[in-house]
Amino acid sequence: MYAITQPPSLEDAKTIFSESTTVEDRLRRLTKTLFDFYERGEAYLDTDHQERKLDSVKEWEEYLKTVIEELTRIALQPARPDQQLTEIMAALLDVQIFLSFRRRNMSRMQIETIINRLLVCLINDSSH
Repeated sequence: MYAITQPPSLEDAKTIFSESTTVEDRLRRLTKTLFDFYERGEAYLDTDHQERKLDSVKEWEEYLKTVIEELTRIALQPARPDQQLTEIMAALLDVQIFLSFRRRNMSRMQIETIINRLLVCLINDSSH
């Protein structure tokens, strides 16, 4: 599965965010990178509640959660939002959110637009 889906890693941060000059653009690039991965691996990432009890699935989900949180922190630089805001933003980028929208027959572009708008609203709201 790993070879097929090619998940992003922390080592990809420089490539993901290269030439990005604004937080908004870095968030857009992060969303695109994650959603590219989710789309490639959609058949493998949509696990049922029984599969989610397996140790290997738990480890994978924890790895992905960590990667998303760290890439979110990097995307938000130089701002230093509190831990709660970072976690909220990372939750919006979670694969289960993406899959929830897909189950409601939303296109990849619609999902990406919605999530980007929410992320930008959150970061703009936190700066007031």
